[in-house]
Amino acid sequence: MKLWSFCFSLCFLAVSAIGADAGKVARVASGELTEAYASWWGYDGADDTEALQAALNSRASRIVIDRQAGSWVVRPLEVSSNKEIVFQEGVELLAKRGEFKGLTDALMRIRSAENVTLRGEGKGATLRMHKADYHTDQYKRSEWRHGISILSSKNIRIENLTIKETGGDGIYLGIARRGVPPTDIVIKKVVCDANNRQGISVISAVNMLIEDTQMINTAGTAPQAGIDFEPNRDDEPLRDIVMRNCLTANNQGGGYMFYLPNMRPSGGKLGVTLEKCVARDEPRSGFSFTTRNEDGTSIEGYLRVVDCLFERCAGGLWVAGNSPKGVDVSFENVVVRDCDGRNAGLSPFVANPGRYSEAPMGGIRFKNVVVEQASLLNASEFVPIRYECGFDDYGLRNITGDITFSAGGERRRYDLAEDWAAKAYPGAIASNIKVWSPAGKRFKLVEGGSTGEEVSNLPNLRTRGTGVYWVLANAGETVQVRLFFGQLGRYEANQAAVNVLKPSGKTEVLEPLPFKSSKAYSFVADESGVYQIRVEAGTNWSRIESCNRPVWLSTWPGKLGMVTGGGKAYVYVPRGSGEFAFRISGDPGEAVAAKVSDPEGNVVWSKDVIVNGVEFVGTAEQGKAGGLWSIELSRAKDMVMEDHHLRIYGIPPFLVLAPQFAVEPQ
Repeated sequence: MKLWSFCFSLCFLAVSAIGADAGKVARVASGELTEAYASWWGYDGADDTEALQAALNSRASRIVIDRQAGSWVVRPLEVSSNKEIVFQEGVELLAKRGEFKGLTDALMRIRSAENVTLRGEGKGATLRMHKADYHTDQYKRSEWRHGISILSSKNIRIENLTIKETGGDGIYLGIARRGVPPTDIVIKKVVCDANNRQGISVISAVNMLIEDTQMINTAGTAPQAGIDFEPNRDDEPLRDIVMRNCLTANNQGGGYMFYLPNMRPSGGKLGVTLEKCVARDEPRSGFSFTTRNEDGTSIEGYLRVVDCLFERCAGGLWVAGNSPKGVDVSFENVVVRDCDGRNAGLSPFVANPGRYSEAPMGGIRFKNVVVEQASLLNASEFVPIRYECGFDDYGLRNITGDITFSAGGERRRYDLAEDWAAKAYPGAIASNIKVWSPAGKRFKLVEGGSTGEEVSNLPNLRTRGTGVYWVLANAGETVQVRLFFGQLGRYEANQAAVNVLKPSGKTEVLEPLPFKSSKAYSFVADESGVYQIRVEAGTNWSRIESCNRPVWLSTWPGKLGMVTGGGKAYVYVPRGSGEFAFRISGDPGEAVAAKVSDPEGNVVWSKDVIVNGVEFVGTAEQGKAGGLWSIELSRAKDMVMEDHHLRIYGIPPFLVLAPQFAVEPQ
């Protein structure tokens, strides 16, 4: 009774302060009225937050936000359980200017609630924020000022609303409590227009229907998609989700985006269907799907695209990293019209290993798929699937079905048999040789090597970004190195941070390295093992000019990124190794030349111009014999030499910078 009296007093104070209908508010507070109009708590059009929040907090189960002479102007609002909130036709709920300074301030937040409906009557209502304001110096940068935020809530319905110009997503579905995803969600007849980050973001959802909904004109902060499914953790499921009769258009980041590297098998199977959906006039991809394909990380489930149209989408349709036995990605009764015109003669369907692959990718089925390209000359130029492998090339597997290509009055059907992908894109040998991990290993100088004297003619290999130089030292030895911090193009800097990661994992901070200068460093090793000297060069580069201890660059765990420069380095192949490989690439428009020599100094492989990834593969016999090999990188004739990359497979992934410094595992 005391609590009821307290709540009644608060409601009465809010009403009396604005001068609204205190009698009706009292009848709501007593439980006599279960339907209420927001204006009973007052309206002034300047700041209606207290009145509207009081209405939302009241005992009424149905609250009508009634149309007034102007907008309902509010600060962030919270919506509790068991509420039907009806917006009369033409109502605008408007974010108050100068407010929403919190990084996660949403126009309306539904947090750990259930049984909530937000519905517009007639031709609908509008929720609007001030996106342009949030990009000014008056606000801290944030991508989370959403229109409607639904967190760990159940049985939520959003219908017949336009949500526009938010500082984040039109609608965000995420987690407030671990293990409690948004469940039983309906989003119907909603327009998400000109929002900052996404039309809709789905971090997690179970049993969700999105129907007759438009996600258009997203621009401001990446990813800028129409809708983005993107879990942050492995316990955030996406299951039993249907999108039907939806449209994405003119979103700067593309249409339907599924970015799922954070999903794991432990989180359950994926389950999503797109039915009778359209992506049109997207500056990037109309559809993109990315997941992991590493040992033990590949998720299963399905992603079905049925009776859909993709039209005039510049980036085509992408599948990246999916395991051939992972998610069943299927396109059925789909039309792709004039997409990815930048690659005339090639397919708008793109397969890409992505950043998270260590095996062949695939798992894509086509049924009655038609590709229409008005701009192409003839169907004979068409390639059913475009495989863009970048640096690593594991090949394609398990891509089946039929794709019909239509252009200039010609039609040609391509039937993709079970073995089509393996024959068309078998994959590089190097990418299928296991990468040797130095983690937890100990190393020693190769017999015949020497240390102590400083070697100053080290190769001019320049590492971009974070330069990591591995040095082997025994406890009590003095390590002497000279480092250089160089400029790439017109990128400016002041100084680069330098620190040493010790074998024990402890870090020692050294003096900064001045920009466009060299500096000598010296420290005494207080334990035996490998020290990592790290130089943070940002967008520029660094190199090690001299050292008195065994020093090398590592291509583990990914690839070694270098710029300009060049020179000869050495790779020690332990006796008894098997096949090993070096994979080398440039960048688009930026080439590198390379040659590989065996332990006797014979050049056994060379390429004068390398842009896309190429490989040298050492045979099992060469690996068994072992020895000190060399790799020499240089400028390709008549080509720009800038970014280039190297990865070593099957043997310790070290580019030793002087032959006397060669090391091997103990």
